[in-house]
Amino acid sequence: MDNKSLKTALVFGVSGAIGGEIAKHFLKQNIDVIGVSRSDKTEFSEKIKIIKWSLGEKFCGQDYGQIKRLDAVVWAQGANINDS
Repeated sequence: MDNKSLKTALVFGVSGAIGGEIAKHFLKQNIDVIGVSRSDKTEFSEKIKIIKWSLGEKFCGQDYGQIKRLDAVVWAQGANINDS
């Protein structure tokens, strides 16, 4: 699958370093990004839709009206080193 066929990507961990860079890459390619993060703020949050979610909580795409079609799912969510 080339990027021309991608229209929407779901990126877990979008507020982190890796997920954020992946989201920026998608945005530069004119791919819509839905970000999933424990935080609802990123440096580019005005350009993407964000779903606030934490590992261990139920996540069901049908619960979120924002998710209608996905062409890619990226899991870049990691442990926050500041969490105890």
